[in-house]
Amino acid sequence: MSPLDPLPTAPVGPASGAAVRRYLDYLAVERGLAANTLSAYRRDLHRYAGWLAQRGIDDPTMVGEADLVAFLGALRLWKLRSRIRQLENRLAQSAAGEQPRVDQAPR
Repeated sequence: MSPLDPLPTAPVGPASGAAVRRYLDYLAVERGLAANTLSAYRRDLHRYAGWLAQRGIDDPTMVGEADLVAFLGALRLWKLRSRIRQLENRLAQSAAGEQPRVDQAPR
């Protein structure tokens, strides 16, 4: 997987979608978060809600500890695979005699 290969998800259901919108509204109005921060929250919350939808959960109040632990495990594995792929690409570039650009270095 790479950063472009998302976690397996399904379309966000109406209850989860409404909960995400209400929370984002709260963050914007009450907490005054910046647009870029809200964008990151939106992306992450939609990823989580879509992952839950894939598991058949649309109502956020029905999420249990086991669901959250499973999501965090899947997210961690996805990120780990992404970092390994970046490292493999950099090693391949080095083996081919290419000088990787600094902005392509694994983080």
